[in-house]
Amino acid sequence: MPYITEIIDAINDRMKQVSFNAPQFNVSLQGLSNLLPRNAESQDTIPAVISLDGTSEFSGFDDRFNVVIYHRCLSTEQVENPNQFGDSNSLGREQARMRLVVYANRKQIQENEQSLAFRIARGLSVQFAKSEISSYTGVKGIAVDAGSSNFDGVSVFTQEYKMPVNAYPVQPEHIYFAMDYEMTIDYDVNCISSCSPC
Repeated sequence: MPYITEIIDAINDRMKQVSFNAPQFNVSLQGLSNLLPRNAESQDTIPAVISLDGTSEFSGFDDRFNVVIYHRCLSTEQVENPNQFGDSNSLGREQARMRLVVYANRKQIQENEQSLAFRIARGLSVQFAKSEISSYTGVKGIAVDAGSSNFDGVSVFTQEYKMPVNAYPVQPEHIYFAMDYEMTIDYDVNCISSCSPC
């Protein structure tokens, strides 16, 4: 998906303004993360943001913050754009199944999982205005829709870290859950990667 890291940065900026604008929040909003093998001998993984130069930074649990969120791309799919007219094939659409993983301290933020998920979904769901995406060459529209949440922290932990349940480090005052969402991008197929002044 073109511009996925920039779109996630824009989503994080929006969540800072809409979801986490109260004084009780000390938030770390991470970018697009991948699951990396923790070491050569084990099969477990850790989430990390990987830069284009190949360096990586851990993006999971961090108790310096009372909310930590990172994003993962689960899959992408090219679909027919319903805004296409006639025989023109100039509009493309790609949909990405995304997930954000949330770690929080319920004592510090004074919210439970469901309340926090609602707060996040409010800031996550957005249809970006043309003025917000004008710097993304060839992009015609971006929509983000919050989906379902998995509040079973143990299953989220085993999916993300590939470690046994007895390694689960979350304490009763902590919140750990995942929220799936969908990102849809409409683009000009003749312009998305080949020209700058579309």
